[in-house]
Parts: sequence; C-alpha cells; structure tokens
Amino acid sequence: MSGSPIRVASKAVIVENGEILLTRNLHPQDPDGEFFLLPGGGQNHGEPLDDCVRREVSEETGYAVTVGDVLWVRDYIGASHEFKTLEPDVHQIEVMFSCSVDRSCPPLPPVEQDAWQVSVDWIPLDDLVNVRFFPAALVSDLVALFKDGVGSPRYLGDVN
Repeated sequence: MSGSPIRVASKAVIVENGEILLTRNLHPQDPDGEFFLLPGGGQNHGEPLDDCVRREVSEETGYAVTVGDVLWVRDYIGASHEFKTLEPDVHQIEVMFSCSVDRSCPPLPPVEQDAWQVSVDWIPLDDLVNVRFFPAALVSDLVALFKDGVGSPRYLGDVN
C-alpha cells in the first residue's frame, strides 16, 4: 500500500439536445493525444458532493449547473489502467451526477481549468465512440440512458 490518500470526486453528466458537455485534455507525456472527460473534480474537506460538482463545473466550464440524481459511481485505480506509468498511485472514487445547464446563457470564462485541459466542448452522443473518452466503459451506458431512457444508478467498478 503506497499510503496515497483516496480522492473523492464529483463528476457532471450534462446532456442536452443529443450532445454531452466534456472537457478536452492533452497530457504532454501521453503519446495517444487528446482525450475527453466529464467535467468535475476533487471534493474539498467539508464540502458536500453536490456543492463540489457545482464548483468544479463552474471552474472548468464557466457554466452554472443544476445538480440532479446520482447516476454512477466508479473507482479509478491508476495502477490498473493504461496510465499506470503516469498515475501509479492515483486512487479516485468518482460520483457521477445527472446535471443540467442553461445553454441560452453563455458560460463565463472558466476560472480554474485542470492542468491538461485545453477546451470545453459539446460532443454529439453519437460521436462518443469516435473520440478518446474516459471512462470508456461508460459510453454504452450514456447512450442507453439519454437515447433510450434505459438505466439505473449503479457501481461501475474499477473501470477506465
């Protein structure tokens, strides 16, 4: 056991008009290039998870978010996945909430983007299979939930 703390994070699943709001990222040591993530991030001590996702989405995207129900929970244990050389000690538990934003109001400029974040993009759900999205294991669940209305809250396990 490395002694690194387990990090808890809130993530937002924001889908509107068949598009999902994602952050586009580029790690300088990743030879495979850009990748997309759900907006959100680490919980501060004493901060409720719903407040965390509101703050993180605002910081990363500039949007004010309305938080709904929990959709999924996952473990991300870096040593188990393709980024094990970059993140061998990372263990993050992510709680993914169904959220919404008002796209008729332009977002404010992001104030605290993640170090590897290069932009914020609305990606058509149909295109998720064609981009490098993490957690990739979530693509079929996202499509089923927002296209077919099929899905229920569940634990995804240690997936990437």
